[in-house]
Amino acid sequence: MPKGWVERQLDSGRALLLIDGVDELLDRERRAVRDWLRKLLVVYEGVRVVVTSRPAAAGADWLRGEDFTAMHLDRMSPPDLAAFVRQWHQAVRELGEDLPCPVDDLPLYEQSLLTSLKDRPHLQSLAGTPLLAAMLCATHLNRGRQLPRDRMELYRNALHTLVHDRDADRNVPSAVDSKLSLSDKLVILRDLAWWLSDNNRSEISVEQAAVHVGAKLRAMRHLDGMEGGQVLDQLRHRSGILRSPAEARLDFVHRTFQEYLASSEAAEEDRMGNLVERAHLDLWRETVIMAAGHANARQREELLGGILDRADREPRYARVLRLLAASCQETLPMVPDGLAGRLEMPCPVSCPHAVRRIRRRWRRWGRACCGGCRGLWAS
Repeated sequence: MPKGWVERQLDSGRALLLIDGVDELLDRERRAVRDWLRKLLVVYEGVRVVVTSRPAAAGADWLRGEDFTAMHLDRMSPPDLAAFVRQWHQAVRELGEDLPCPVDDLPLYEQSLLTSLKDRPHLQSLAGTPLLAAMLCATHLNRGRQLPRDRMELYRNALHTLVHDRDADRNVPSAVDSKLSLSDKLVILRDLAWWLSDNNRSEISVEQAAVHVGAKLRAMRHLDGMEGGQVLDQLRHRSGILRSPAEARLDFVHRTFQEYLASSEAAEEDRMGNLVERAHLDLWRETVIMAAGHANARQREELLGGILDRADREPRYARVLRLLAASCQETLPMVPDGLAGRLEMPCPVSCPHAVRRIRRRWRRWGRACCGGCRGLWAS
């Protein structure tokens, strides 16, 4: 890149600046980002900027003082998803010999995936965001046109592919010579993901992460002799899960992976109580939902029962907690008998004001509501 190229593009007014991941920052860090962005816009008045975040982290008013317009990104429609699949397969042609199939077979994979999406509506719903759609395409390609059944299986397959299978299947030397099995890698990544989430952080210094991984390795006796820095470097360079967003810093390539791994660690180490205490916090919502899918029968009762008990005791968070408990049904293999009745949300159709309010929140309430009002909304 020529010296000063970025500054010249910003100054020309032709640049589009994309800022993502604001929701993964702590509140004080979001304020620093807003101050940085405000100064940038003073210097480069003509630059166009798109900032993306979960609404709970950066609401509609977050950048109103800087004349930003707030928008909500809709889920991809079936035509959007079909266009994404076609463009994704066109893009991966550039990988050439690194593909798990001959380049000439890509049209067959593309058509197979499009057909499966058309015949299986739940997969269309699952792939409503670019991240999940990309993982679906990659999983379908790497597993010989086999598709996952649900979101949990999609994350699990994507992790296995990125962390281990991709290199192992291609006999990459670093994978062949490594003492780390898939299970070992996941243990280390789960522990790191939980530490980050437990400390309300999305990134860590490489030096601190190496110390943390080293401490975990000392408890894994079959890996005697391996150093934390060595293992961390291998995971950074080959797993596709960890990245360096800045020099000497480390984070997960997307918060979804951190949440999935942290939820798995919570179930493995029986930390349901920790999740119940944090269930009202937006940053922990997805972790709690996926922990319900990882948990065993006793843990599911402890988790969901604890969340509903908190909803009864704490009116301030009652609505958020009940919606969260209902949302956990997405990942549950089965609903505990003693909690089935408590998980049903009361139908709000008896109140006209509630009907008007809930109509605007169809997607959010669609799964949580008992269903008695759907005919009214459809009409």
